[in-house]
Amino acid sequence: MTTAIEGIGRDRLAELRSKYDISLTDDVADHASIPDESKFVSTFYSKVANIKAKLSDIDSEINELNQNYKVLLGTSTGTSEHKKLKEKIGPLRKSANTKLFEVKDGVAELQRENKKVAFLSAEYRMRENQQMALNQEFTRLLEKFNRVNATFREMEEGNLKRQIKVVDPDLPDEKVEQMLEDKEFDISKYMDKILLGSSAKSTVTAMYMSAKETRDDLLELETSMEELVVLFRDLNTLVRDQSSMINNIEFNVQRTSEAMAEGVKNVRTARKRAKKCIIM
Repeated sequence: MTTAIEGIGRDRLAELRSKYDISLTDDVADHASIPDESKFVSTFYSKVANIKAKLSDIDSEINELNQNYKVLLGTSTGTSEHKKLKEKIGPLRKSANTKLFEVKDGVAELQRENKKVAFLSAEYRMRENQQMALNQEFTRLLEKFNRVNATFREMEEGNLKRQIKVVDPDLPDEKVEQMLEDKEFDISKYMDKILLGSSAKSTVTAMYMSAKETRDDLLELETSMEELVVLFRDLNTLVRDQSSMINNIEFNVQRTSEAMAEGVKNVRTARKRAKKCIIM
């Protein structure tokens, strides 16, 4: 799965200001120059603050999830500690996932509202800068969440491979890989066959329960990561739309700049002609 969206958060507006000499100091100056009667500004900043708070919560949850993953990998399946950790991990992962989708919806709503603001006004520039900052942080957390889950999944798959090889040491590695990649693979039926032909039934049964639990964890994690793919696609669409909007800004600013340059040229020509007329 793609773990980066290239070009995210580039301050294209800053490039335009520099390229076409548009006077602007910073977001504070922008905010100061926005008329008090702009009824959207206070609502906008309230929504931005809400999104930032959720992003901060998500970051904390991802860090906590990562710590629990590490501890879980070091505990034995079936122990009370292992069970307690799993009871924490499931809701924690779901909460981070849900909040990421909520942030995506919030960012999309802000982007729709930005289109209603006067083109290249101080308020417009302020909104675009805030939008880019939110997109940048959103992308960072998406990548972080995906990286943490992917690392844990890799470790869990390694554990499951070892468990399968313990109960069926003659099974080729290629077959083990195929079993893990097949979502329809029923580890219960597979382990039942092994159990029937084993003399050390108690040992194999324990391994069977451990492997089944690990497989269930992986399937749940896979579902969570598939949802992340949807988020990445949605974010990519948002960024592409914003880039398109800024490219349109550049085109219009360029046309305005060229028109102004042509106007200055015409004024100079007119002055020269006026001087000639005076001399004559």
